[in-house]
Amino acid sequence: MKFKLIYPKWKKLEQQSEFHLPPHGPVVFAASLPDYVDVDFLDENLEAIDFDDPVDFVGISMMLTVQDKRG
Repeated sequence: MKFKLIYPKWKKLEQQSEFHLPPHGPVVFAASLPDYVDVDFLDENLEAIDFDDPVDFVGISMMLTVQDKRG
């Protein structure tokens, strides 16, 4: 089973500093899945989504309210 977990991009504030750390929630969730699940984590702030990638399940994780529209 192939599972893709996506962290949606958001428009940064004008003076917001850049940081590229994976959000804690999706990482912990991915670690709790059984071994037979192939997990692919994608941070859309760093790379584009491949909408043609064949997956069985897609999860969207948001930490900020500003991500709601994109999610």
